[in-house]
Parts: sequence; C-alpha cells; structure tokens
Amino acid sequence: MINLTFIRHTSVDVPPGVCYGQTDVPLAPSFPEEALIVKDGLAGIHFDEIYCSPLSRCVRLAEYCGFTTPKFDKRLMEMNFGEWEMIRYDKITDPRLQEWYLFNNVIDLSAFCLNLKNAIILREQKSQSSHTAAS
Repeated sequence: MINLTFIRHTSVDVPPGVCYGQTDVPLAPSFPEEALIVKDGLAGIHFDEIYCSPLSRCVRLAEYCGFTTPKFDKRLMEMNFGEWEMIRYDKITDPRLQEWYLFNNVIDLSAFCLNLKNAIILREQKSQSSHTAAS
C-alpha cells in the first residue's frame, strides 16, 4: 500500500484577489511561524521519497522541514493562468473567466488525479525494476 502525504505551501505575499498560479511569488512574512507548524506536524514521520514543485514557495518549505534533496516535478506546479497571472480577478475582463469558475474544480481535480496516477505508476515501475535488479 502507498501512503501519500500532501502539503501545501505556506501563505504567499500576494494581495487577496490576485491570480498568481505559476508565477514564482514570494512567501508572506508569516513564513517562519507557518513553516514551523508544518515541520512540527511532520515530526516522526518517515518518507521514502519527497516530491516537490520547483516553485520557490514549495522549495523553501521543503528545505525548512529538512527535505534538502526532494525530487522536483513540474506536474506539481499550480496551473498556469497565462495572461491572467498577477491580475486581480475583478480586473479580468475575459468572458472565459466565468467558464473557468464553473469548470475549474472538475478540470483541476481530473488533471491532478491523472498526474498522481502517472507518478504512482512510474514509482512502481522503478521499484519493480530495482527490486528485480537486486534479486
């Protein structure tokens, strides 16, 4: 059985209502306090592997928690909002924004589940091949 633990980055230093997706935004000044809570929550848990988004907000948290050599995977990055990046939602005049609001949860969840499935299959394949090689 595979046990997965998902950790979201701490608060970012972006005004409320701003669309930031894959923009590599800075962390909020509250990072040390929030990161300590995450680190304390992970105390005593052993992880065989650590995967991390390459965005600095995720890398900093991983490093703070003692995970200095995670495997970086771009599939863990937040979605790219393209021309909407760093624009306040109430300033986006693109009519597709309403469609995005209606469908984003289904699309994001589907894409996330597909990426997760692919990552698990790849991990199992690597595990089986390394097990076979060691036999």
